[in-house]
Formats: sequence, C-alpha cells, structure tokens
Amino acid sequence: MIRSYSTDATRELPFPFRFSDNEKGAPEPRFLGVEWEVELKPGTNISLISEQLDHEPNRFVINKSDGTINFGIEIVSVPATLTYHKHGATSNGASPWNAIQAIIGDHLATHNHHVGVHIHVNKTSILPLTLLKLTKLITHPPSTAKLAILGGRSIFNGHHRSAKKVLKRADCTHSDPINITKPHTVEFRHFTSPHHYTRVLANLELVDSLLQWAAQESMTQTTFDRYKKWFLSTPTNTALYPYIYNHMRDKFNLSARLKYGPKTYWKQTLFPDTTFRIET
Repeated sequence: MIRSYSTDATRELPFPFRFSDNEKGAPEPRFLGVEWEVELKPGTNISLISEQLDHEPNRFVINKSDGTINFGIEIVSVPATLTYHKHGATSNGASPWNAIQAIIGDHLATHNHHVGVHIHVNKTSILPLTLLKLTKLITHPPSTAKLAILGGRSIFNGHHRSAKKVLKRADCTHSDPINITKPHTVEFRHFTSPHHYTRVLANLELVDSLLQWAAQESMTQTTFDRYKKWFLSTPTNTALYPYIYNHMRDKFNLSARLKYGPKTYWKQTLFPDTTFRIET
C-alpha cells in the first residue's frame, strides 16, 4: 500500500532497535531514520513494488507518495541505530537495506538527480553545541563544496546563509543542507538518490561520523579538512565506517593523501554557475 506523504513510519512499525550504539556523553542513544526518494522506470508496477516492500519479512520501512517524485515512491525507515542499518538484528548480519535493494534494484530509473536521500537524527542525541558546530560546517561554502562531492548534491546553488541564520529560521527551504526546524529530529539533506543501498549506508556513516567528530572538535576548527584529517588519523574509523571510507577513497583519491586540486577544479567541477569563491 502506498501511504500518504504525512504518514509516520513509527506509527505503523515497531521501534525495537535499542540494543547498541549508546554514544558516549550523548543525552540519549543516536537513532537515524532514512527517507529515500526513489524514481522508477516508466511502466514499473508501483503497486506491486509497494506490496513486496510491505511483505518483506524483516520490514522496517514503509513506502509513501511524494510530490517531488515524477514516477516512484519514497521509502521511509523507522529510526534505528547505525549498527541495525548495517547488520540488522545481529552483530554481523546482512543489512535490511539489502532486501529492499533486491525488490527495487532492477526498476530504478537511470536519471534521478532531482530526487535525494534525507537522513534524520533524533535531537535528544545531539548536544546543542555539537549542533551549532555541525551547522557551521555545513553552511560554510568551501566545506559544503567538498561535502557535495560525497553526498552528490549541490544544495546551496550559489548562495548560502550563516549558521546563525539557519539556526534562527522558523522555516526551512530546499536550499538548506540541514534542517533543524523539525520538533524531534535534525535532517541532513545533501545526498542524491543512489542506485544501490550501499550508498545509503555510506550516507548514514557520513552523518554519524560528522556527529562524532563535531562533538570533540573546537568551534573555530569546524571545517571539512579538519574532519577529513580526524577521519583518516583515527585508526578505528576505517573499520567503523567502511562504506564512507571507500566512497571517500573513490571521490578524493585517498592514496594521494587527499591532495585537493586547485580552486578552479572545485568550482568548475561542482558549481560552474555559482558565484561564491571556493577556498582550500
């Protein structure tokens, strides 16, 4: 069944995933929810796809309508720990997203750059100072340009607002890569819709690792380059976050120690029509 856009996944599915990922120092454990906007090939039987998703044995998602999707559905998970997203109910099991991929994989449209993935994190797991630092990072154009390479989506479209303005806004537009206006979650929106679930896992790992880093970084040092240095210099990160590590390696050539190209590379490659200056 394709549900209305306003349907809350937590009202339809149980929320049993409180078995791990109790972050040190956080007010509460961190839970991440996914909204995956899926564009399907013309002629796909959407009702059949929806029925198969509803009858998946280890179901933790619902599917909804979404006006921004031309022909497809939005797949929405209940909040779960990062461990659950990657391994299910066991410590080394298969990701529940693997079963979802098996249902939708052959039907995904080739062109899907207008749709994306949004990741929600419960606000009770984030200290206010951490949120301020993360908002400062994500609203800083040079850092945003590099995050856009990982997420696949240019959010700012040539303009940006300060972290203070984003935090004080009573509303939020699609130009904002982070939405803090929802009552219970912080929403990260700079991800394009992927063709494989492993990119969803990479997005989840990116958000989780950014939160881990921001919690211990100083306010004056919240830049992407500082995050990159922390990520690569912490030995356990490659094991904790293998999906985003491999994605970073592919995008930034980690074998060359992430030696960024000239400023013109970033601007011409990512934002040929933008006006802000990219600094490295």
